[in-house]
Amino acid sequence: MIDSLFTELKRRNVIRVAAVYLIASWLLIQVADVMFPLLQLPEWSTRLMAAFLMLGFPLAVILAWVFEITPEGVKKESEIDHGESMTQNTGRRIDFIIIGLLAVGLVYVGYVRQPLVPTHGETGATSSTIADKSIAVLPFENMSGDPENEYFSDGLSEELLNLLAKIDELKVAARTSSFSFKGKDYKIPEVAKELGVATVLEGSVRKSGNRVRVTAQLINAADGYHIWSESYDRELNDIFAIQDEIANKVVSALEVELLDREAPSARKTVVANIEAYDYHLKGWHELNQTNTGFVDRAMQYFGKAIELDPEYAPAYAGLARTYLFADNFRNLTRYESMTKAAPLLERALELDPDLADAYIVRAVFLQRTGLVDKALTDLDKALQLNPGDARAYSQTAAALGSMGDEQGAIEAQRHVTDMDPLDTNARAQLAGYVGAAGDFEAAEQMLLDMRKDYANYGSYYDAAAGFYESFYRSAIAADHYATLYGLRQDDPWGPANIARLLYQVGETELGDLWIARARAIAANSRYIGLAESALNYAIRNFELEEEMAQDGVDLEPNIPSAHSRLAYVQMHQGKNTIARENFEKAYEMTGYEDSGQIPWVLVRSLGGLLYLYRTDGDTEAFDSFVQRA
Repeated sequence: MIDSLFTELKRRNVIRVAAVYLIASWLLIQVADVMFPLLQLPEWSTRLMAAFLMLGFPLAVILAWVFEITPEGVKKESEIDHGESMTQNTGRRIDFIIIGLLAVGLVYVGYVRQPLVPTHGETGATSSTIADKSIAVLPFENMSGDPENEYFSDGLSEELLNLLAKIDELKVAARTSSFSFKGKDYKIPEVAKELGVATVLEGSVRKSGNRVRVTAQLINAADGYHIWSESYDRELNDIFAIQDEIANKVVSALEVELLDREAPSARKTVVANIEAYDYHLKGWHELNQTNTGFVDRAMQYFGKAIELDPEYAPAYAGLARTYLFADNFRNLTRYESMTKAAPLLERALELDPDLADAYIVRAVFLQRTGLVDKALTDLDKALQLNPGDARAYSQTAAALGSMGDEQGAIEAQRHVTDMDPLDTNARAQLAGYVGAAGDFEAAEQMLLDMRKDYANYGSYYDAAAGFYESFYRSAIAADHYATLYGLRQDDPWGPANIARLLYQVGETELGDLWIARARAIAANSRYIGLAESALNYAIRNFELEEEMAQDGVDLEPNIPSAHSRLAYVQMHQGKNTIARENFEKAYEMTGYEDSGQIPWVLVRSLGGLLYLYRTDGDTEAFDSFVQRA
């Protein structure tokens, strides 16, 4: 009976029709999988289509059993004499259809789903040195039709990047390098090769009112295939759930083993008001800009986020970060900026003791006060919470470098350049540490190699100027600062540093011209204060320098560097007793006995104390300090 049924199924072409239906359905689903996300259709569209195709399958089989195609049209099989049946001819036609569909399927798999032949030296495959479990998160495209929503697509991309960077077993390319491809026409293999990753996550965001549609796709750089793709059409309140789902899909697709730890979750940081999160993203978007007024706008947005949700810790950390850099770009003194940042950092960590960014910002704060050992403790904590944070490694390198640990600084900075290979500042800083370790020629060659690619980048000239100045090539440094000013005329950093260098070599009139340019940009910038200090020493106006330094101590009585600066100018005036007292205060505040290493403020304090002990004939104090140092 079964044999006769099978024979009848073959005779009526039911099996052929079923084959055609299945192959055509598979092709349709494959095309939908690629096209639906690009058309911004809801995430359930592909599943709905698959459901309809599944429901249609038994209908197609039934119709093939009941009806037959004849020269006169479609007729019921029961109405046709078997001697007049055309099933054999129809079967051959169906065979040709099957062959045609299979050919289309092969072409689709071979050419549509796979990228074109690599050009311009691309290999089309990842290097053997690239870790399989590595990823770059490219900036998601803003599909909202409103450029003002760019902050949201960029912010979501950065949030995903930070979420994935918390996974120690996964190498994640850092923001500067990943975002360097924003708005550019690129090929995935090229991106992956430059960033040193095996996979790339890209997508798009459409935000409309309280709705958000996110499309994400994970691509294998070696062959261009989509490892995974998905669309999410949700309420804005579900944005954290979307981030978690995407991160978990990436972890699953790359088969990352989390070593008995939970996957990181965006929902661990609670926000009661989604509008506060929106303003938080706007604040970060401004911090990543360099245009006029970005600091003021960032302050406004972070402040609004705190106003809307006083319990949202990341907004406090963001505002604290903004204040710490405000004295460079805004009319705030360093004391004012640090005074405002301190309580914000305390509140951020009170609300969320596991907020890595707050520890990084507090480390910057502590390092500015000379408490480098405490800064390193915070940076260690930040890296425990977020092992892939390039900013934490960069700040660690700076802290170690300030303590004279050049090898430690080089090791930390190499982590940064590995994660952020296209960041000019990171590469220039590495050159600086290499030079500080004694290999100036190799360090300078690193800078010259960079100049070939970054001749029009202000960040290159900024970093190169600092490098040459640290090796007493003041004229070359000034030339780089001048080029930087030409590229960034709303930044007081360039002209203030040129003024400082001119004052140091006695060119006070030229220095006055450059400091006037800096004042016109930001009158209270700390860079101007540094230049004025250099002028005081150049013209030996120690009384004015002491007055300025005393103002600093009055404003910042708990900051070691303020006491060290005051002691230094007092020492130049022969006020040895009071200078010793201030050097000793600076020494005690740094916690040197606990750190076992010497931050920069202690280099000045110890040097000053040793000089004063020897000058005053205090041999006992001198010998004691030599042994301790």
